[in-house]
Amino acid sequence: MRLMARLKSLITILLALGVPLTFGLAAQDYYPPPGSPASQQVPVGVATGSVLVSNGVGAAPVYSANPAVTGCYGFDGVSNAICVSGTGTQVKSADAGAYLQVLNGNVEVNSSFLSFAVGGTIDTGISRTAAGALAFGNGTQANTSATLTATSFVSNIAGGQFVSSSTGHFHWTSRGYLTRASDGNQIIQNEALTSGVTLKADALPGVSACGAGTPAIIAGSTPFSGAVTIGTTAVATCTITFNGTAFPSAPHCSGSVETTTAVNARAMGYSASGTVLTIVPSAAWADSSVVNWTCVSSK
Repeated sequence: MRLMARLKSLITILLALGVPLTFGLAAQDYYPPPGSPASQQVPVGVATGSVLVSNGVGAAPVYSANPAVTGCYGFDGVSNAICVSGTGTQVKSADAGAYLQVLNGNVEVNSSFLSFAVGGTIDTGISRTAAGALAFGNGTQANTSATLTATSFVSNIAGGQFVSSSTGHFHWTSRGYLTRASDGNQIIQNEALTSGVTLKADALPGVSACGAGTPAIIAGSTPFSGAVTIGTTAVATCTITFNGTAFPSAPHCSGSVETTTAVNARAMGYSASGTVLTIVPSAAWADSSVVNWTCVSSK
């Protein structure tokens, strides 16, 4: 008891003289010593930002600037919790064991449905329908607009629409492109984009200089493929006008007379520019013959 009293007196004198003292307290030093008000017990040599963490069962806690936090926290700590490990974070739900997990840089969803909400109302969802398959739909999974797998994309929209931007294209890897050149005009080209053709189907063509009577373009005709009913009175030439956007270059055209009567068949020559097609038969057509064409230009 005398030794402790003398030691206490010595400490009091040293503190009065302003001598700094440190005391070992289970791997953590304090100044002033334990027994002083808690607000005065400042750790000595602790780095800024350090926190006091457990050092294991039966051991005093220690300060650490980079603590390893593991385990599950919140709610029941099992099915409704945030769990942290050395490699990732997992948010658990009591709903059929579903969870959202960030693990080794990957985001994993252990659920068959991922939903998106605005203002608390779910309006869009992505469903896992099978291994390697996703379905896109509304917030209740009642309507599926499209299904995506490793080998296909299937649209379930009315009419089966595939929509791309006005300047976009569809690309088959290592096989080629289908590109929208302008309204109603499509370009089919190779993978290197060095070779291709333009299909023009943007407007109904017109007809001129195609005989007497009432020569007329067949309904549904396009610059790409169509037909004309020739006029009368020994018609020996017919001119078709390609309306809409011009072909990017003079198209290559061919065709025939649509007939089952041999004497009405004709060999014909086709000459075209980006906007006009001229057809000339080897001999005048029979009155009101139907003559067709197919025209394709380079891209």
